[in-house]
Amino acid sequence: MEAILSGEETQHGDRVGKAWLVGKSVCRAPHPTEQEVLQEMGVACATLDDFFRIRINFMECRSEKYALNEDDDVRSDNSHIYTKADQFGTITSIVKFAPGGERPTECGLFVQTHNVLSPTVNANHIGKITGPGPVIFIRPEEVRNLAIKCSILSDSYIMPMANNFEID
Repeated sequence: MEAILSGEETQHGDRVGKAWLVGKSVCRAPHPTEQEVLQEMGVACATLDDFFRIRINFMECRSEKYALNEDDDVRSDNSHIYTKADQFGTITSIVKFAPGGERPTECGLFVQTHNVLSPTVNANHIGKITGPGPVIFIRPEEVRNLAIKCSILSDSYIMPMANNFEID
């Protein structure tokens, strides 16, 4: 309650800016797609610290690999997000890295975006996924909300979560 009332999040983990990287990290080399995205940003780094979870403004986001981790009890899928640039995607990796030079340590999310056709049957907030988009890197402050992805017959749909503070 104190954290909510004060607006300050207290958490154990690595803090980068206003984000908390939670849990153990694995040091690894960037995958080829990630390396391309970083190069387009003008960032060169040989290693990334890979995390399963990140807390952003009291919202927990998880990489799609989180469900594969046998050490954690997975009850929901928080790997789908809606960005401030109005894009939907699935978090493939949550990373921290030191870009070198004068730049400080950075963190962010590699996201497999979804091409979305909207609106769906007079429901402007629901989009039909028509295929994968490009992999992008976003910073924590670019995450607007978690998203819900569901499949109906052979089609997949995605929508922003109405209230990311629900605990039921």
